[in-house]
Amino acid sequence: MESDKKILSIPLRVSMCFILVGFIFKMLHWQLASTILTLAFVSILVLYALRFWNKPKKTFLAYNKLILISFWAINGLIQMYHLPFALYTQIILVISLILWAILEGTAYFSKENKSKKLNTSLIIWNLIMVLGSIAIMSGGFFMLLEWDYALALLTLGVFLITIYVFKDVFAQEIREENS
Repeated sequence: MESDKKILSIPLRVSMCFILVGFIFKMLHWQLASTILTLAFVSILVLYALRFWNKPKKTFLAYNKLILISFWAINGLIQMYHLPFALYTQIILVISLILWAILEGTAYFSKENKSKKLNTSLIIWNLIMVLGSIAIMSGGFFMLLEWDYALALLTLGVFLITIYVFKDVFAQEIREENS
């Protein structure tokens, strides 16, 4: 399993690089931009499906990641070719992204939490981080539009993120003292 995952990681990263190159081609209005992007999105879709297929243990989170990556690639193709029904793929994409952020979210980027199982406190802290991030983004956007309660929303977001950071810092100090 581990070797299969490593074998498929390199082509996935190369495909991501091709997406960036395709975006640059598209912004510069160069030829072959659509071809490069199409090949990159399709290759990511196929490679991630193969990666998922090779997993011996498929959890809800693994299925959610498959949906997230698949609908991201499909949405990229739909947007590029201006096909209908983009809204439906975007709704599924956002729902799976929010689910991923709540269930795994910040623990995905932390080395120490890779081996830990999902528990209620981790879900709550990830939810606080997600809600704080959304509140900051929404509050900033509402400030630009000069809407009511923008400052309150922005303040709430900063407060939630601050609580999350303090919890993370103090929890790390306690772990270091216990070691």
